[in-house]
Amino acid sequence: MKKLILVLVIFSLLYISVSAQGFFEGCGYLQDDIEGACLWFVPDNSYEKYMLENYGQYHDGDYVFVSGYIADFAPVWCGTWQTLEISNNIIFPCIVDCEGIRGNVDGDTQDIIEISDLIFLIDYMFRGGRIPVSMEEADVNGDGINDINDLVYLIVYMFSGGEAPMPCPEVIGATWTPRESNTSSYLYGVAYSGERFVAVGSQGGIVVSEDGTEWQEVLSPTDYFLSDLIWVGGQFVAVGYSALYNIPAIIIHSEDGLSWSSASSIPEISWSPDDTHIEAVTYNGSEYLAVGYNGLVLKSPDGDVWAKVVESVYYHNLVDVTWDGVKYMAVGWMWGESAGYALTAYSPDGVSWTYHSLTDFDYAMLFDIFWDGNQFIASGGNPSDSSYSGVMFRSDDGIDWSVLLSDLPCPITDITKAENTYIATGEAGLIMTSIDGIDWILRDYMNYFEQYSAVACSGERIVVVGGNGFIITSP
Repeated sequence: MKKLILVLVIFSLLYISVSAQGFFEGCGYLQDDIEGACLWFVPDNSYEKYMLENYGQYHDGDYVFVSGYIADFAPVWCGTWQTLEISNNIIFPCIVDCEGIRGNVDGDTQDIIEISDLIFLIDYMFRGGRIPVSMEEADVNGDGINDINDLVYLIVYMFSGGEAPMPCPEVIGATWTPRESNTSSYLYGVAYSGERFVAVGSQGGIVVSEDGTEWQEVLSPTDYFLSDLIWVGGQFVAVGYSALYNIPAIIIHSEDGLSWSSASSIPEISWSPDDTHIEAVTYNGSEYLAVGYNGLVLKSPDGDVWAKVVESVYYHNLVDVTWDGVKYMAVGWMWGESAGYALTAYSPDGVSWTYHSLTDFDYAMLFDIFWDGNQFIASGGNPSDSSYSGVMFRSDDGIDWSVLLSDLPCPITDITKAENTYIATGEAGLIMTSIDGIDWILRDYMNYFEQYSAVACSGERIVVVGGNGFIITSP
């Protein structure tokens, strides 16, 4: 009998161990245990409780999305119970979209505004309380910012007969539809002219669409890699290079996106040493500027005739650039003696550059820089991390930077703004949205077959492009 019991116990433990292994992702609440010894994660529609390896900034009562690997029992005791652990986990606010009118800050299922919402908002703003499950609901006055004005608005509405909270907006970027691109090119850039979307990519591939839903390929003047595309100055300008044939700069332009021409004059550039080539392009209102590896910078008054202004800042690789009305701002990475660092660079004229390395993040690489009129957001990834996690930084002036996020599940490749919503795209099908560029909601990821590279928007539609001709739109 004892042997039978021992066998059953061993079998049960083996069953628990085997069933415990595997990947988990889903939403649920964080919950203090009765004795206050631990913080549990309780998934929706489940009575199971888990320890998390990473709780981030969250605490009791927060509704969060968690993904990670279910490990064996955690090596600590929580009160009188031992629990399974979700290791290497990613944690974000779970997606709860605003419904009806704003103000249901505590996220109750009745979707009504009551005193508990006011208490919740006060607790969140002044006492470090739970994060609202929907930041849109907490943006009571609908100005796109969560601040004291929302609290005042709610108090006046509830106790002084003030106007009702603003209606919830249509959720941009919440749902996505795959589109047929009619190309096998890996698409790296996309832009909107006011009349049509254009996307460019590998093998010189170019596809166009009037509304983002139906796409057709058009004749390209190049068979080589196109890494970036902009619509400014009344024309599309795309830049790229060829690593196979050591061609440092390929530049094409078009007024309508349908008929394209190669730039008539590109200066002689030496590919060696270290793969000097062009990566990205921008426009300041009077001239085009392109940046690349080893500090390479080209300029053009019209997108057709180009001149070299900087070439030899070795190991300073610039892969994206923008203009904020006063200066150019570029990002990338640099290599030092023992490590590589995220790199930022700015210049008032495109000739004299000031470089800064973000040395707190060894090996971080920045892929995108976005200016929204008030702030810069730089994003990329950290290849030294075994999971190649994503990173995001913020700056008011492009000089002093702070970390927004450092544990994103995948590298971020592009950011834009559609009306009052920021959209970020990345590898492994990652899509995030934000109403202020600071607090982000993870909308989708973990599709390793969809590598998103760039995003653009019209007044009615967002278009995301990526690997193997992937195109998705919202709506």
